[in-house]
Amino acid sequence: MRQQHHQRAYRPSSWRDRTRRQRRSSRQQQQQQQQRRRQQQQQQHPVRQRRRTIQQQQRAMEQRLLQQQQQQQQQLYPRCRCLLPINWQQTYDQKAAAEQECWLQVLLLWRLGEQQQQQQQQQTQQQHTQQEKRDFLQQQEEREQQQLQSLVQQTKRQQQLREEQALQQQQQRQQQQQPQQTRQQRLLQLKNSYIYCAKQQQQQHYLGRGSSSEAEEAKAQQQLAAAAAAATAALADTANALLRVADTQSRRRRSRAAAAAAAAAAAAQGASTGAAAAAAAATAAADAGAQVTIYWETEAALEVVRAAAAAAAAADAAASASATAGKAAAEVQQQQTKTALASAQLTAAAATAAAAATAAARLAHQPQRQQLQQLQQQPQLHQQQQQQWRQRQQQMRQQQQVQQQLEQQRLVQQRLEQQQQQQQQQQQREQPRRVNAQQQQQQISSSNDRNSKQPTTEQAQQQLLQQQQQQLLQQQQQQQQQQQQQGLPKQLQQQICWQQQHNTNTYQKQQQQQQQQQQQQQLLQQQETSPYPSTLQKA
Repeated sequence: MRQQHHQRAYRPSSWRDRTRRQRRSSRQQQQQQQQRRRQQQQQQHPVRQRRRTIQQQQRAMEQRLLQQQQQQQQQLYPRCRCLLPINWQQTYDQKAAAEQECWLQVLLLWRLGEQQQQQQQQQTQQQHTQQEKRDFLQQQEEREQQQLQSLVQQTKRQQQLREEQALQQQQQRQQQQQPQQTRQQRLLQLKNSYIYCAKQQQQQHYLGRGSSSEAEEAKAQQQLAAAAAAATAALADTANALLRVADTQSRRRRSRAAAAAAAAAAAAQGASTGAAAAAAAATAAADAGAQVTIYWETEAALEVVRAAAAAAAAADAAASASATAGKAAAEVQQQQTKTALASAQLTAAAATAAAAATAAARLAHQPQRQQLQQLQQQPQLHQQQQQQWRQRQQQMRQQQQVQQQLEQQRLVQQRLEQQQQQQQQQQQREQPRRVNAQQQQQQISSSNDRNSKQPTTEQAQQQLLQQQQQQLLQQQQQQQQQQQQQGLPKQLQQQICWQQQHNTNTYQKQQQQQQQQQQQQQLLQQQETSPYPSTLQKA
């Protein structure tokens, strides 16, 4: 055991070297794998790939320039083995231009990302506004359907009530006709019995004339007189009963006429209340439409203001970027001056030797100078392209804003047309009522001229208050809109002014229609309250 342990502890150097080599090789393999992974990760990133390609291009250019310098120096100084940096400034300028290109490309990528984010935000906002419009239209349709359903239910109820009233009237008539029929039957029975008795007596008289005596004839005459008296009494009773029935029927007819007049008045009141409710609904719808138009107008103005603020922010960012670029250029110039001083000290000793070779060097460096000028002009061209691209974007945004405003105007016009159609339909429905009201007014004009012509003081005060409130609201709206329009362009200001005029005209038309409806309601109320309604006159 001790020998084995000793052998394990003190092994030969060849085995140790082998283990060390294996460990080193394994470590090197791990390091190489890690480097490969890092390189793959770096290569996957687009910005790093672009930088890498730019660096490779710079290195290739530097190598070419160095080779050219070496060739020129060998031509000028074939025996000199040292290589002096003759074109150090050109190489530095090339490096600076390459760095500027890199930074410009990075800025372009960053701006493209920002533009994509802005486009996504605009799309989400447009979708949100479209959903709001759809919800608003659906709510309006649901409200209209509910109103129609309520009207249909009311009409059905009124029909049911009318049918029930007709059935009740038929039952009452049948009950009234039953006693009349019984009385007529009794009268017919009495007449028939009287005629039958008279015929029998005549037959007995003719049959027993030869054998009868005077006493029997006297009895027969007495019986005939008694039957005649009973018949006359029955006829008098029936006449009195008929007179009573006629009185009751006349009274019932009068009560029915009065009830019908009251029902007609109630129906007229219901119609007036229905018209008032319809007018209130129309005014509410008009107010809602005006509010919606004002809401969309304010939203459009706010969007324009936001776009202007975003443009100002972009301009500020561009100004800040240009300022930073200017600072960097100043720093580069300072470094260039420092390096120029250092190189001047070095080149002072070699100025005498290089004086003879300056002419040949200038002739040789002409193509290089042209290349440098082209490289210096590249960032200027890039800046011009950027400016053109920005101008195009601004034009596209303005066109989109104009299109959005035109779409909003179309929607507003469509809504106004729908409202006008609804109002026309209501007027067509109310035309027969108006004609009846005018006829009744012509009949009662002689008695109610003063009441219809002279408006009350309370109504005049209410109208004055309404007009004052409307004027105050219009002034406030105009002030707010002027404040919002101060920072907007001229085209948008003109469009907003046109929309305001259109809205004011529509509002005035709606007010005129409301006043006409109120006057009609007042006329209907006066007719209802008049002492000679048309229904009673007809009855």
